[in-house]
Amino acid sequence: MAENNFKHIQEKIVYTFVVGLIWGLLEITLSALTGSLLLFSRGIVFSFFAVLVLLFGKRFVPYKLSLILVALLTIIIKSASSGISVNYIIAIFSEALIAEGILYFLGQSKISAMFLGGILFLYTFIHGLLFHGTLPNTYIEYIYKGMLAGLTGIETTSPVLSYFVFAVLVVVAGIFSGYILWLFTEKFAEKTNSEIRSFLNES
Repeated sequence: MAENNFKHIQEKIVYTFVVGLIWGLLEITLSALTGSLLLFSRGIVFSFFAVLVLLFGKRFVPYKLSLILVALLTIIIKSASSGISVNYIIAIFSEALIAEGILYFLGQSKISAMFLGGILFLYTFIHGLLFHGTLPNTYIEYIYKGMLAGLTGIETTSPVLSYFVFAVLVVVAGIFSGYILWLFTEKFAEKTNSEIRSFLNES
């Protein structure tokens, strides 16, 4: 019994560390690769991989508040690489908290994954506006108005319409991403889990 409990605790520690490590390395890599992209496009990319890690990770660390610990490890890893920034600390913790809450109350299902995708994509969009575009006449405001004009032909002096249109688009993209990523995690999580268990048992 004691040996089984020890192995169970060992698995929790290893899985939590591995998920945090993966998310941290993804954050570092994506920051380097997407530096030239517009804020909107960067948000889509970061949100997609955040949903992937959180859905995949929760299958391996299903205990309560596991994703908060994963977020803490992610922040430590990213801080060691690029320094401390309030911006990404708030973003990572918020994403983990949102995922933890949704998956706790709704369980792990296709519907909860789609809901998580929509909410997380929307959060990232709002986070970007709060940190970069809350003041009038900022470059973010002009970018979104220009993107709206290019997409629909509608030119507006107020950024509200452009923010609303792109908020709807990111929610739709998030819901679709949640669905696709749920199918992906359904297919590969069990196989990956068994391989990790075999490795732990051998070691």
